Amino acid sequence: MTNSLFSAWFRLFERFPGSRNPKPISLVAYRVNSTTMGMERMGKGLIWNGATGTNTPVVFLPMTIQGVWPQATNMSTDSNYESIAPGIFRFEYYYFLKEQTLPSGTQEPAILSSTPWDTRMNHTAVNGMSDVAAIGVAIAVVDPASRNLVSNAQLTTLAGQMNDFAATMQPANSRRNGLRLSRRAVCLMLLPRPFAFMGACSIYLQAFSDVL
Repeated sequence: MTNSLFSAWFRLFERFPGSRNPKPISLVAYRVNSTTMGMERMGKGLIWNGATGTNTPVVFLPMTIQGVWPQATNMSTDSNYESIAPGIFRFEYYYFLKEQTLPSGTQEPAILSSTPWDTRMNHTAVNGMSDVAAIGVAIAVVDPASRNLVSNAQLTTLAGQMNDFAATMQPANSRRNGLRLSRRAVCLMLLPRPFAFMGACSIYLQAFSDVL
């Protein structure tokens, strides 16, 4: 996970063929383009490391996605990026960690986290996502007609006022309420037709458990 001025980048390896090059594993990355103000997806088909010397392989630690494919972690141009959701101007994600039984026998409830490991179990790194029950995603979207009411700079400012994820937030209300309050305050201060725009700006949250 990487945060820009106002949105997170999400990148991972997936075991399915790339859309443009059918190889057994893919590098997938999502980002909000700060110029077009829309969600983009990158998919690169990869081979298993060592299978051939002519095609790009998947990498293993200590090599990282950021080191080998920096365009998956910044706004660099890459021909494998494609627009998948125009109008998304803010993107954030977080993890739902599982209920845990501590070594002492104490039962701990499921919690939200910015990292895919559970420090209550003294875990400090990813271990096959074994601590994760689901991945939560939050996006802010404006409809195409209302997009004409604001400039990129104003939309960037609005997105920047929406709080990043914090572990103290609760699944049912904190994330959504924080975004709504920030959206209303900034619309009133910055936008030429604030109430019209607020009605066209939506916040969506979804948890995905079948990707783990």
